[in-house]
Amino acid sequence: RRIISNIYGREAFSKLFANTSRPITYDIMSGFSSDIDMDDFHSSSLLEDEESGLSSFDLQDHTAVAGGESIVGTLDSSKVSTRRRQKRIKTEDTKITNNRETTIGRAIDQLQENYDDISRSMEVHQTTLKKMATPIHESEYLRLEREQQGLLEAMEGINRQTSNIIDESVLKPQEMNTLVKLTRSLETSRLQLELYTSELQGLYVDDVTPRAALAIISQPFPCSIKQGKEISEPVIVKVLTGARSTVVSGSEIFGEPIGVPEKGPKKGWISKCEAKVSTNRQAKFSDITFPTGTRLKPIRIEFHADLKIKDANGKVKKVSVVSLPTEPIIVKTNENQFWEAEGELIKRNVFQGSDAAPWERFCNWLQIHYLNSTKQEISEPIRALHTQEFEYFHVTKFESKPTISEEDVDNFWKWFGPLLHRLRYQRHIGNLWKEGFVVGFLSREDSEKLLDSENLGTFLIRFSEKNIGYVISYPSVSISSDTKKVKHYLMKGDDIAGAMKTLPDFLGGLPDLVTILQMTEEEDGSRSLVRRSKDSALSELYSRKSRTATSGYEMDIDVHTLQ
Repeated sequence: RRIISNIYGREAFSKLFANTSRPITYDIMSGFSSDIDMDDFHSSSLLEDEESGLSSFDLQDHTAVAGGESIVGTLDSSKVSTRRRQKRIKTEDTKITNNRETTIGRAIDQLQENYDDISRSMEVHQTTLKKMATPIHESEYLRLEREQQGLLEAMEGINRQTSNIIDESVLKPQEMNTLVKLTRSLETSRLQLELYTSELQGLYVDDVTPRAALAIISQPFPCSIKQGKEISEPVIVKVLTGARSTVVSGSEIFGEPIGVPEKGPKKGWISKCEAKVSTNRQAKFSDITFPTGTRLKPIRIEFHADLKIKDANGKVKKVSVVSLPTEPIIVKTNENQFWEAEGELIKRNVFQGSDAAPWERFCNWLQIHYLNSTKQEISEPIRALHTQEFEYFHVTKFESKPTISEEDVDNFWKWFGPLLHRLRYQRHIGNLWKEGFVVGFLSREDSEKLLDSENLGTFLIRFSEKNIGYVISYPSVSISSDTKKVKHYLMKGDDIAGAMKTLPDFLGGLPDLVTILQMTEEEDGSRSLVRRSKDSALSELYSRKSRTATSGYEMDIDVHTLQ
């Protein structure tokens, strides 16, 4: 009663229970009461992270990290007071961020608890239906019907709150992962509730026909997959039945592709997509392969089965069922199609058939696709995209728009997609990025602020803001004027594709570059840049031929080739 009244209003509550002539107690729903006012939550979720944004890599805020020299260690006394003021400001900002994260975390935990209550309620409801004598009395029918309606309303409420959180807050990867899984669990529960609803209607007229459905409870999609390669994680399909029916193990489930391109073979789009139902009512598909590329068009899989279902009287009947489709899949013929395929998939997640989407929703789905693309565990990523990197994208690529269009994403993806491709496929780049030796998304101006007070030989690696490639930023002194200036070298294609095959080899051949700046992140989300010896950090990645020193980076790098 509380959850329905609070979310849907007293009028909805009154209408829902208008037909009953006696008090109804929903003890099994009691867990829905919450100390979090969801309206207040939505207001608080609009708080902005007020950390210093694109200038957040202030050298004066860095702390010592094991394995490298802290940049703060070189500060002179004239900068100490400034550093202390900035640390005070940062502390206040951290409090705001922590409060916001705590509120979101509590709300997500509450939604999960609410779903757990629904699951327990479904179990009680199943037991009631199973024991019900037929035909059932009208009063019992109405009572159970209202109970089902209450469960459905509660599911819709959780689903709505889940969507609101994704649309209004840039989440941690673990939080987004929890909400995605919760949404999929809700879908399965709704399918189960539909079976119970149909079964109840049948019991009212003494119809004991068995009911069944197929639910996809685990899948690695949406994703792009190489033609002829097995899927990375299994698809698990579960057989759902009514409360008074059981499935006979051994029934076979098979998958069929839908949405295949018109140009292409009539058959042969999918293989190894058959599995038998085990005693736990599940079928596991581990070896699915796609022999034919889909021309960068997404397809899906529907699962079909002719199940043997035993009804309440012990009679076995055949029931034909079809699952809802999987999430989209794009089958690529070669790795060069990777970034375009991922771009198509992320747009489907973000826009969901509409013309525009909130910026926060885009960030949350970008995080998921980025982590999958860089082969990281979403539950425990090595280097997730940081809120400051999202802010960098927002300012530099989206003009800080609160709502974005597909055209905005297309323009962004022409730059970000190829970079993501390099992080996934280019030798050593992915590991250098995860370990922080590629600082990454940093503006030219901010890199100059960072390096202006650094010694000669110090450098950082970042991505170009306008071109697709890497930039080496480093302080240099003009021989003619003896003035110090930060320079930027946009790496050419043959720098790491010719005689020197990798980025570590290229850097190893520049002996005057001796100190690399490494990005590190603390548990509280704060980030630091740490000085590391280039050779100690990268020597294990050098090939033998790159160990011969060259005459120095001022001569070997064309300093006139700027970003």
